[in-house]
Amino acid sequence: MVRVNDNEVVNYNFEQFIDEDSAQAFYYPEIKLMHFIWKNRCSSEDYRRLFTQALDFAENSDATLFLSDVRLQGIIAPDDRKWFESVAIPGAIERGLTKAAIVSEGNAFKMYYLNLLLKTFVKKDIPMKLFKDTQSGISWLTGG
Repeated sequence: MVRVNDNEVVNYNFEQFIDEDSAQAFYYPEIKLMHFIWKNRCSSEDYRRLFTQALDFAENSDATLFLSDVRLQGIIAPDDRKWFESVAIPGAIERGLTKAAIVSEGNAFKMYYLNLLLKTFVKKDIPMKLFKDTQSGISWLTGG
């Protein structure tokens, strides 16, 4: 069981492959879902390194679904967003990504960033949707 916060848990078998101050990442093999939980703002170097670790992990997994909880992430620098769009998203697609979801409470700055990401996913024919809670995102991703 993965505890997302005081009110949310995910009840799937999991493998944790990142556990750092700024983020945790889990893989749920039975639903082929990679799940990022951002815990606070991180440096540009950490942001890119963590996503690179996720791409490396995806290389040897069957992950096709991605869920990122950005409620505590902080603001992402424009250069990091551009890197995510030009490096991380194509890398994830090459490794089998078929669908993505983001959990956010959505302040104005965050919604601007997320809407730019949404456009990038749409251009690459990857369905992506925003949710306010983890279970709604998992249900949509898995068709449940």
